[in-house]
Amino acid sequence: MRGPQRGWITIIAAAARLAGVYAVAVLVLLIPLMVFVIAPGNLREVLSSPVAAAAGFVVGFLLLAIARFYGFALFWILLLWWWLNTVQASHWPLELLGRFVIWTVFAAPLYALTTVGLGATRTRSQILEMLVTTGLWTAAIVLALRFSYIAIDGGGLANGPYRAAQLIAYTCGSLPFLLGIRELLRIGHAIWTAQHNSRGSLTSA
Repeated sequence: MRGPQRGWITIIAAAARLAGVYAVAVLVLLIPLMVFVIAPGNLREVLSSPVAAAAGFVVGFLLLAIARFYGFALFWILLLWWWLNTVQASHWPLELLGRFVIWTVFAAPLYALTTVGLGATRTRSQILEMLVTTGLWTAAIVLALRFSYIAIDGGGLANGPYRAAQLIAYTCGSLPFLLGIRELLRIGHAIWTAQHNSRGSLTSA
């Protein structure tokens, strides 16, 4: 078999392995959510945005196999785009509670893959930052699940649970943007470091 063909087969195989790992992680998170949280009738709404972005994800996995940093960047851009559309389509803040949980199902496995993929560039402060991020993200998920039952428009519960749920909803609405932008900055720093080290190696040679 010729070299270029073998190279493309290797790339496609690597992309398929990455896609398989990601898909399994998403299903592990999605299935309990479907069983205990999401009504069957809402499944189509849950999956509509990811399916619409499927072509982008295919390109992303291929790009991830060829140039991992740029593949990770494309994935986070897609997730940010999805969340921006979600926020724009939400008619009232509390809708973001359940949708944030759904977004997390697709974002958390990518966060883990990005953390592993950028492992060579991690510092002690970055590890601490990732632990803090994971803790805050988990707390937001727990609170979102706890208050997502309040399906009201604000009337009748101006204080108490509604006030708390509204604050949590605003927090959940902001977190995906903060997470996505932070990951893009991390990826950008990794790209800059790799290019700088490459130039340094050429200079010393």
